[in-house]
Amino acid sequence: MALGVTDVAEPRGAGGGSSNWVDELGANFGGQREQNWINDLGAVGERSGVAAAAEPAAVAATSNESYYFNVVEQAAAAAETAAWWLGGWYDTEPSVSNLRERLESFIRLQSKLRGVAISLSWVSASENFTLVAGEWKGRKPYTAVGVMRAVEAGRVGLDDAAAPLVDKALRRVGANTTLAALFGPRARLVTLRQLLHMSSGIADFDYPAFDDALLQAGVAKRVHTPLEFVLGAAAVKPPFICEPGSCVSYSSTNYVLLGLLLQMFSGIADFDYPPFDDALLQAGVAKRALLGGGADPLPRSSFLTTGPISDSTTLFGKHGKPSLWPLGRRGQVDIGAQDASILGWVCGNLASTTGEVAQFFWELLVERSILRHDTIEAMAELEPLGLGWGRGHIAYGLGLMLKQTSWARGARYGEWGTYLGHGGNTYGFLSEQGLIPQLNATFSVVANSNADDLFVAGVLTCQIIAVAAEEVLGHNIRLPCGG
Repeated sequence: MALGVTDVAEPRGAGGGSSNWVDELGANFGGQREQNWINDLGAVGERSGVAAAAEPAAVAATSNESYYFNVVEQAAAAAETAAWWLGGWYDTEPSVSNLRERLESFIRLQSKLRGVAISLSWVSASENFTLVAGEWKGRKPYTAVGVMRAVEAGRVGLDDAAAPLVDKALRRVGANTTLAALFGPRARLVTLRQLLHMSSGIADFDYPAFDDALLQAGVAKRVHTPLEFVLGAAAVKPPFICEPGSCVSYSSTNYVLLGLLLQMFSGIADFDYPPFDDALLQAGVAKRALLGGGADPLPRSSFLTTGPISDSTTLFGKHGKPSLWPLGRRGQVDIGAQDASILGWVCGNLASTTGEVAQFFWELLVERSILRHDTIEAMAELEPLGLGWGRGHIAYGLGLMLKQTSWARGARYGEWGTYLGHGGNTYGFLSEQGLIPQLNATFSVVANSNADDLFVAGVLTCQIIAVAAEEVLGHNIRLPCGG
């Protein structure tokens, strides 16, 4: 699939278009901003105040005088507060692009409504900004870049059998087993391409019973090795959900196995060390770092190893859905107290800011300064997930996913609502990040709760795309969003 900007119009000038469902809401009130419910609420307060001033004796004669004025004052205060929160969001006819202001209003509103911290970063040729603050947890695109760099260097081939390499990596870390012994004889048929592409058929270790046991052990500060994740997947019956290469199904086990290969290439047998070279950890400037670039350009990206997550991050949340039981939130787990080794190693142990992640995808997919062009094209050869999680809304390449954020549309490159990058759903965090091709812009957004799996994709990212289309291109893309 050739990557490029599609359906791009000139940036909108004065008097641009509409703003998705917000504009339609305004139209229902006569098409004037002054007639929406926010201003109506304020007008009610003004009219009531005038009436009260005109007839002070009548009002004073009532026993509800103080209550009446309290209602008026509260209505006016509510209107002012709502206008402050939503003023930019409900601006149906902005004269110039104010993307940052509108997104900031939206992010603040959602943070207040949901009671979560949210961070959003945006990178384009004309704008680069971060709203609020936060950290991203994820790794698969970085892991994939590490493997593809090994392919470019001729150390491995995409169609090489994975088993001999994984077996060698297992021996280096003292594991007296093989991939075939763990997963059966079909494991010998799996290739590196299939691991990257989520088409190996190997079962996922990330299932509820495994998560529950892992989190309980994490509270006890037990350190977990990547071998535990591999053994957890091997314990699934059957360990293969399809024949290698015959289906595309999301499984984080694939990337733990790839991490073992990267660790072997690094020559270091310690799981506490990032299984790739330092230049890759400086992801957004990998080539400059290799050429002897100067100071660390991504100072806030780090590979979490062991110890409480709260020691390594400034923002952490709770995992699971809150309980309706009034005496406590029994369904949630405090992630800050957990050991960092629960995060899935090369699947989720990289902590970074949204700004540095958005910059990574900008340089990977727009500037293309990290890998060769043909390598990036290979990573972007996509096939829809056909089984399990993400079916119908995600297509997967080699470490990159094409994700549709709107519930009403499919995952097709160039379809509004999609982005090319990767989502993240780990304990206590949800994130989405990548390239919006029609806008030629990259973004990263994260929330410190995974109570609602669809919130960051279906609500935040979907509306971010809709607002950006309006502000940058002047297009009302009428994108159905919700989670």
